[in-house]
Amino acid sequence: MKNYQDAVLQKRLEEMTPEEIAQLQAKAAAQEQDFDIIFGDQNLKN
Repeated sequence: MKNYQDAVLQKRLEEMTPEEIAQLQAKAAAQEQDFDIIFGDQNLKN
């Protein structure tokens, strides 16, 4: 099942435009930052 999911995600990624990939990366970074704020994990990365 994991291989199928990985293949589907890989195909979707390959079909994305550079702009869509940049938006996805920005959204992931923002969510990571939110997680760090909520759980106080900011100091673990430094």
